[in-house]
Amino acid sequence: MVVDRRPEWAEHLLKEGEERGMRLGEQRGMRLGEQRGLKLGEERGKLIGEEVAKRDNALRMLDKGFSIPVVAECVDLPEEEVRHLAESPRN
Repeated sequence: MVVDRRPEWAEHLLKEGEERGMRLGEQRGMRLGEQRGLKLGEERGKLIGEEVAKRDNALRMLDKGFSIPVVAECVDLPEEEVRHLAESPRN
């Protein structure tokens, strides 16, 4: 009968190696998660900024007397949304 018994120092090194590996894995995972989160946040922020700009441009055009269909075509918004902007109170 063969018994696989590692010396105590080997067990200690193995455990230390596993713990170090776990820490490194967690750190790498956190870095990757942060990078992905930043990228997604930047993309989302850009899209939100583009939508805000479209609405601001639509409101300026409406204030200048452009028709709803023309504004919708120029700023690439649905006519219904431009109509809603035209009817909503402004500060």
